[in-house]
Amino acid sequence: MYMFLHSADLTEEVENAIMCGRNRAFPNHQSEYFYFKQMPYGVLFKEINNKIVGQCSVIYRCIRINETPYRIFGVCDLWVDEEFQNNGIASELLDELFSLSYEKSIDFNILIADRFDLYKKNNFHPFSANAQWLRINNHYNYGVASEYINDVMIRSINKIIKEDIINLDFLGEMF
Repeated sequence: MYMFLHSADLTEEVENAIMCGRNRAFPNHQSEYFYFKQMPYGVLFKEINNKIVGQCSVIYRCIRINETPYRIFGVCDLWVDEEFQNNGIASELLDELFSLSYEKSIDFNILIADRFDLYKKNNFHPFSANAQWLRINNHYNYGVASEYINDVMIRSINKIIKEDIINLDFLGEMF
């Protein structure tokens, strides 16, 4: 069963299950919270036999691409427990996110990736841009960063960008 919950609606038990799964999936980026840098808008997760076996955090935000603002769902901390990997769960989570995005009139899904294969298979397209974002770590604000990044991926939901993406402003933290 797939479920989407707003962060404010998560029980302590669900938060703990997500935190444990997330920490197993990202051993170099441990957190004592169910999120890494900033609390997400919500989480989309998959349960099997009452156990959360995969999830992705969803960031709801307006970002600016070139000079145009867009409504996006950012994808963050997508993981699937090792024993359930290679069964299509990550792709199913991304399919569920697409449906939710379409229903909510979201323009794009966007993410930062170190591996593009899964996301390309799910209609995300890589791009590079001059980017700005708020640096946040351990609940501290370290100011605005500005640099060229080349590990961004985007999936069109309700809009199409007809120009080259040159500038990207996250209008908040990078996810």
